[in-house]
Amino acid sequence: MSVHEYMPRASSMGALMTNSRSKSDPLGQTAKTAIEQALVYNVFGIRDELGSKQIEKGIVVEDESIKLASRVYDWLDVDIDKPKIRLSNDYIGGEPDVLSKTVLGDVKSSWSGNTFYPVYFQSELKNKSYYYQMMSYLWLSGMDQCELVYCLTNTPEYMIEDMIKRESWQKMAFPSNSDKDMETIEAEVEERVRGQHVFDHIEDKNRVKRFLIQRDDQVIEQMIERIEICRKYYDQLLNLL
Repeated sequence: MSVHEYMPRASSMGALMTNSRSKSDPLGQTAKTAIEQALVYNVFGIRDELGSKQIEKGIVVEDESIKLASRVYDWLDVDIDKPKIRLSNDYIGGEPDVLSKTVLGDVKSSWSGNTFYPVYFQSELKNKSYYYQMMSYLWLSGMDQCELVYCLTNTPEYMIEDMIKRESWQKMAFPSNSDKDMETIEAEVEERVRGQHVFDHIEDKNRVKRFLIQRDDQVIEQMIERIEICRKYYDQLLNLL
């Protein structure tokens, strides 16, 4: 088949697989919104705004997270300096964080200790969006197993300092802190913030959580069917322009 104008990213596959509550319409609103955003970008060049401190940290510390996962899980042939490889077929495209002869993997850098450890104690992956993203990489690469690794990596210092500054000014206005000077408040805030965002004192093995996702061709067939439905909706929207 020819390549369709609508080529979803692996990272959006989880949204596209959400179902509608209506039996007459298989696409949920989350899926429709993702398709609409893709069309607006393809036609008008307007990209969806995805900005948050969590996303920013993930981008900045990605290399450190890969190094951490490599140390713990012996990703011996993973070259951190090698550019990522973008994969695509007639249905989908994606760029896994790690792709070597022996390892297909992706890292998710947790925002804080509070967001990491609830996942650390999970026995199986509960995030369906990540599951479909990893299954997309398996489909694209032809490999049989993908490693999804949550990493507890230090938050960049400039982000920590910004959090300390912002929170200190907020707390300065609290009536309960009326008897404290700014230096005292900043010291209290800094202790709390660094306790949630600096993890050098924790062993590497306790700063990673790996989920192994096995290739499932039946799931991939379901993804193909869903993409074909999504393309019909995309074309319907395109005809409205």
